[in-house]
Amino acid sequence: MLTIERAFDRTTAPAVAETGPPDARIADIASWLGQFSRVLRTCRLYDVRNRNAVKFREELGTAMVALLADHGAFRLEFSARQIHCDGHPVMVSLPGEGNFVMPFYRDGLRTLTFHPDAAAWELDVIVDVLLRVTSRADTRSEDLVTLLWAADLPHIDMSYVDAETDADLGDEHDDRFLGGPVPASSQLLPWPGSGGGSRGDGKATDGQGRQGRTGDGAAATAAAASADVTASPSAKSEVEQPDATTSLDRLRSDDWLAGEPAHELEVRYLALEATCRTDLDQFASALQQERGCTPVQAAFGLVRDAMRSTLLEVDRVDLIDLLERALHDAIAAAGWPDAREAIDCLTELTQGRWDAALLIDRLVHPDSLVTGALVRDLDEGTVADLTAFVEFARTLGPVAIGWLMRLVALASHERTRRALMRALTEFCEGHPELLAPWLTDERWHVVRNAVCILGATAGGAPPALLRPLVHHPEPSVRKEVIAALEHTEIETVRPLLLALIEDSEASIRRAVLHRLGSARNPEVSAAMIAIVLDPDFRRRPVEEVRAVTMALGGCAGDEALPHLESQLYAPRWFSMGAGPHCQMIARCIRRIGTPAALAMLERGARSRVAATRDACRLVLRGAGHA
Repeated sequence: MLTIERAFDRTTAPAVAETGPPDARIADIASWLGQFSRVLRTCRLYDVRNRNAVKFREELGTAMVALLADHGAFRLEFSARQIHCDGHPVMVSLPGEGNFVMPFYRDGLRTLTFHPDAAAWELDVIVDVLLRVTSRADTRSEDLVTLLWAADLPHIDMSYVDAETDADLGDEHDDRFLGGPVPASSQLLPWPGSGGGSRGDGKATDGQGRQGRTGDGAAATAAAASADVTASPSAKSEVEQPDATTSLDRLRSDDWLAGEPAHELEVRYLALEATCRTDLDQFASALQQERGCTPVQAAFGLVRDAMRSTLLEVDRVDLIDLLERALHDAIAAAGWPDAREAIDCLTELTQGRWDAALLIDRLVHPDSLVTGALVRDLDEGTVADLTAFVEFARTLGPVAIGWLMRLVALASHERTRRALMRALTEFCEGHPELLAPWLTDERWHVVRNAVCILGATAGGAPPALLRPLVHHPEPSVRKEVIAALEHTEIETVRPLLLALIEDSEASIRRAVLHRLGSARNPEVSAAMIAIVLDPDFRRRPVEEVRAVTMALGGCAGDEALPHLESQLYAPRWFSMGAGPHCQMIARCIRRIGTPAALAMLERGARSRVAATRDACRLVLRGAGHA
């Protein structure tokens, strides 16, 4: 239970016991009070749940427990600007700085005694009470003494003056009472004492019902209350102002330990003066570097510092949101090093689980101003700018395929499109399905570029993705489909090629026939024979007839020989212009190359039809037959 004793007023404070340097106990107490003052300022600056505030309060409680374990109980005596312990000033608040001492003295508290069993939670209560009574936002009328009395701290005692006493809150050197008796209004009231009344249970109370210890504490309180409360000017001066020869008269509560000798300060000052030029140069360099970095880079530095600490989940979410906004701004400004730094931070912060899908969705949107501005920068920029962007895009991985295709669709320079399409070829390795939405785009050049990218991948274009495009209205798209399937197994792409065998474009038909004639297949052979037997086949251009007969020779077997023989023997009325046609049929039969095919050519070489006979002899001679 918090024990309330009669306080010594500043007029009755004991004289300074000694003027020499304090011992280690006083120095440790002074150091701990400086730590106490810093904790209060930190708690006023930050929220009570702030990690730094919580950490500093825990360290303060640990330091108090260690101090009590090393030196035992200690008693702090408060005046308007100083705190004394055993007659030594352990904290001095100079004018112009935050007065740590004044809240105690203002509310009438004169001493605090910390006993060896005091726990950290009791100190937390004192910190909370101090923050409450010194808060500007607090409109309640409680004073420090009332709140501490209500807290009932078991191992911390205090003494105070009554709230109605006209206490002096002025400077310590105020000589208002010097040389004369202390007015009755300034004398301390006995609290608690036997005159205040008794509850009948052995505990003394005052007229207001507040409790105090009985026994020795009550007797001491009564004795102090009846004493003549006077003090000489010399005693007061000795308490309030340490001797000028001591090092304590210039000590500040926040800058160094109260017990540090003055000569050490001079040594440190000389050391600082000796290295000040180097330190100033380093500071100027650091300042210039800080001013030279962009706000985004400064944000990354803060994020890196935060990541090195212990993060709560809510902090992690806030940092991810900050980095995503910084990444979006870096892309808008074409700052690719900053953008890569943002991605590295996001990857590290999420342990590799960060997904750029949401960002890509915003950039792919048709109304994205960032993407529109980026396309213009890439078209008007240098090759180095384009290369830097491609390197950044690689850090995003396959998820960026849709965004890069959007850039390809908007780019007006071929150089830009080619560079982006090369990057897309790498991304699509193993992920060709990500290009499927772009194969149905209404712009034919976008579809053609998508097909070109699929054809350039190492695994080749999946036929299932290209099947709907064999009937695309744009010939350039159909040509690109054939080119994309060039390195795909013929067994896989044969159905798609057969769908193009009667394409309206002659160049497409020739390309398809060339590919189909590379392997023998009854289905393809039947399709070729149907073309050859068409009555208008002889009237087709020579180049197309040659392409059909060459493809038929490469894909057919003996089943095609009867149909070819009918084409080899032209009617007599047609014999004058049948030479080239018969030669192409003869070469088709020779390409089939079976014994039956060779026998047919030998019979044709003995034919009475000149065109047939000359064509067969020419083909046999070229094949090495006499």
